[in-house]
Amino acid sequence: FFREWSKYVEKYGKGVGNPKRKRKQEGAPKNPLNAYTFFNKVERARVLRENAAMTFREAAVVVAKRWKTLDSQTRQIYVAQALADKQRYERDMVVWRAAQADKSATADAAEVDGADAKTPRGRRERPSSSTSLSSSSS
Repeated sequence: FFREWSKYVEKYGKGVGNPKRKRKQEGAPKNPLNAYTFFNKVERARVLRENAAMTFREAAVVVAKRWKTLDSQTRQIYVAQALADKQRYERDMVVWRAAQADKSATADAAEVDGADAKTPRGRRERPSSSTSLSSSSS
């Protein structure tokens, strides 16, 4: 398996998946959890404490049934948690987007400053591989 995996990684790179799927940008806040997910975290632990031999699927079925039969007063607790998490996400996104705008503004400014360093064809010169090898061997 590991030999096959290493060949796959060499050929396609690590993290190859569905190219149509939009990936989360690095450093972006985690998405907010919904009410059922908060309920599932608590209830799943309780179900597995009651019966440790239960499979993942069996536990999921039990938790789903309990969610469907949950009274509205108890459900409101999890809905409130989900709402608070959504507000946290929106606050974090505002901060993150502002930071991204600052990064892109500084990158644009650096591009303008670095325009003189470009070759006439519009490409930057690459250092030769022999210089990088000689400096790393010492």
